[in-house]
Amino acid sequence: ARLDIANSGSWTSTNNYLWNFYLEAGITYHFKMLCHAGSGYALNAFTIAIDAFIADVSLQGVNVNGFAVPQSNGSYSTTVFYDEDIQVVATPGAMTAEVSYTAQIGGADIAISNDGIIEKSQFNNGDDITVRVTVTDGPEKGEAQEINIAATPNRKLQIRGTNENYGEWSNVSGSSVQSWTDYIYNFTPSAGSTRFSNGSWRPSGQNTQYGFYAKNTTVSIDIPSYYKIYGVTIIGYGSATFQLSSKGATVSPATTNQLSGTSDADHLETLHFNLTNHEAGSPLQLQLNDEYGRFYVVLHYQEVADISSPEFVTASIADNEQLSQVNNFIHLRFNEPVFLTENATATLNDAPVSAKITNHVFATFSFWGLEYDNAYTLTLKAGSVQDHAGNTNQEDVVLPFSTGSKPAIERKGFDFVIGVDGTADEAFAAANRYRGRDRFLIFVPNGNYELTGNSADHMTNLNRNNVSVIGQSMENAVLYNQPESYGISTTATLHLNNSGNGYFEDLTIKNNSGAPTGGQQVAIFDRGARNIFKHVKFFSWQDTYVSGDQGYHEECEIYGSVDYICGGGDQFFERCLLYNNGESGNKVTAPATNPDKKWGYVFHHCTIDGGRFVLGRPWQGEPRANYLYTKMHRQPDGNGYESMGGLPTHFYEYKSMDYDGNLLDLSARGNSPTSTNSYTPILTDEEAAEFTLPNVLGGEDGWLPSDHTYQTQAPVLDISGSTLSWQNDPEALCAVIFKDGVYHSNTTEDAVTLSENGTYTVQFANEMGGLGEAATLEVFTTAIDAIQADPENKNNVMYDLLGRPLKEIPQNGIYIKDGKKYYRLQNRHIY
Repeated sequence: ARLDIANSGSWTSTNNYLWNFYLEAGITYHFKMLCHAGSGYALNAFTIAIDAFIADVSLQGVNVNGFAVPQSNGSYSTTVFYDEDIQVVATPGAMTAEVSYTAQIGGADIAISNDGIIEKSQFNNGDDITVRVTVTDGPEKGEAQEINIAATPNRKLQIRGTNENYGEWSNVSGSSVQSWTDYIYNFTPSAGSTRFSNGSWRPSGQNTQYGFYAKNTTVSIDIPSYYKIYGVTIIGYGSATFQLSSKGATVSPATTNQLSGTSDADHLETLHFNLTNHEAGSPLQLQLNDEYGRFYVVLHYQEVADISSPEFVTASIADNEQLSQVNNFIHLRFNEPVFLTENATATLNDAPVSAKITNHVFATFSFWGLEYDNAYTLTLKAGSVQDHAGNTNQEDVVLPFSTGSKPAIERKGFDFVIGVDGTADEAFAAANRYRGRDRFLIFVPNGNYELTGNSADHMTNLNRNNVSVIGQSMENAVLYNQPESYGISTTATLHLNNSGNGYFEDLTIKNNSGAPTGGQQVAIFDRGARNIFKHVKFFSWQDTYVSGDQGYHEECEIYGSVDYICGGGDQFFERCLLYNNGESGNKVTAPATNPDKKWGYVFHHCTIDGGRFVLGRPWQGEPRANYLYTKMHRQPDGNGYESMGGLPTHFYEYKSMDYDGNLLDLSARGNSPTSTNSYTPILTDEEAAEFTLPNVLGGEDGWLPSDHTYQTQAPVLDISGSTLSWQNDPEALCAVIFKDGVYHSNTTEDAVTLSENGTYTVQFANEMGGLGEAATLEVFTTAIDAIQADPENKNNVMYDLLGRPLKEIPQNGIYIKDGKKYYRLQNRHIY
């Protein structure tokens, strides 16, 4: 067993350092610690032998459908909304303990998965469900706990609200706020507003409450047609003044109700309003004045018969709106939570399109690759959505819209050419200084260019968005550094320091520490979002590429040995080569995926080559890695994955194959041995179909990175005298010219003046700067104009018709000799 532990920094004798090791029984561990103090070193070695664990197997906590369930009187009980799957997640106190689940309804056993999931088809409204969780840690210890679940529609209802006049709201994260009290409410801002807080606080001894921080505004809370409100409770602290109203209802107190002004989050205050004669379904208006308050809302309601059909309220775009993007999302909002019916039908210009329900009240449609300058009509047929009572929409929803013309590309040349305008260091310094609103373009001609770094140990920070770094070729345009230590955050060749919307193509980025068995040696440390890499070679050993929030990799090559693709975010790898530098012990990935990310690493039609390997091991968060249609030169070691920390993992595979395209036997694949969840690691056909580029990276605004990696066509070249010209491509940013394979120039014009003979290559750059197909022309400047007639044939000077001087006539043809036209026909020489 091997433990890789690293800690560095400035230590003093007053500091205490604590490492937590996950150790296994029956294994002897050997530790070495190297301490450096001033000019002296101290090496301590010690051994720990673990005979057995005496573990506390009691439950640390229980979550049901994502919400923590507190223990009361020795048992757990909760209520769930009956029309969704139930998932129970029990966390044991011991990392080595295992959890299993059984479930019953009315004493009859029902199926429950290894992940603790009971499907909604197995129970009905009003069912009382008992889930028995058994925790074991070897044969000697065990514990069982029962969790009582009531299935009802009266809890965890989504109540939606809109901010009417904005007012002054804190903007913590720019997203909707979720309030969790006895019920759940989603308060959603008006279109274009990001003024709702997503902040939270944790009063002592209570669950975290997600609430509001606001003043001088009015919030309208939408109420479903089958709810009649008879009370509203405000819980919070601060000095805010509240007033409640609803059409036709009598509210008591009728005047404002004010918090006392305490700033103590551990001593929350409660304000209460009573409502009489509230008309079921009528919205509430909650007005806040004067000072800020932190609070959340509890609605007290009575359920009444629901006889109203769900009604379409608004769309995310206006009727006949012209969209500027051909990849987009459209949301149709209804006035209450809805579901798609079995006969749901939606069309776009009479062609079927699929819908999904998001945030309970939106029918959402995603579109990819619409045509520019075209008219469209989205239609959602009557009877396609229904509410919880089974009422369906009675009318078609018809939304006409159009797309505009394709935006013209504004021509621009490269801002900095390394080796021409300065060094590699100076190129990135210029990018960081740049204050223009357009993209900053760096070109890297073939050659090896050292980045000495602008921070830490030879690490270069790129601090600006919208930067393109384009090389002449992936193999020969090389950026490298030579760090003297190890560390993710200190020695990366290139650190994208919150730098997003970057574009990298046709170059190698290399950490040149040259230590195969050293520590973390990062080539790219990506802490940005929406960075695109095409034909980029990443080379190092450990932690070669540390991923950011969202990224796309097309036909790249990533070389490494230990965790050489690691980090977080949703990352899509299309037709990439993953190469294991070591002969054995290679670990391709170490994901650290945030729980709010759905996809993690997606390897699509990639290739794994090199030494023996495992597909990955968990690092942080909820690690996710998915291999679809991946060619492998050999089967991974063991069950495919290794241990590292006790985390819920999501490692999946689909139709892996050998180099000849033969499907591999995946029956031995398993989970990471230290994973806290269990599942079948092979995707079904239906699950695999979801792993598309639009789904993984499309987001809410239709970002499709492959739209930016297009390759421009080869230009058609013409030579006239010393002018090399071409017809410009409307999709080209500029033209880049090479002479005999060496960078010559770049221009936004359609011609360049030549001064030397040679072989010239011209490539158009796409809108991001990436070079397209090449056109080549051999060019010779002529000396014919300078040739003088020599009637006496004294000079014996010979030229071809391009004006190139000749020592002898090479073959039959027409030449110029002594200023006269000269023919060589077979063996005859004629002037």
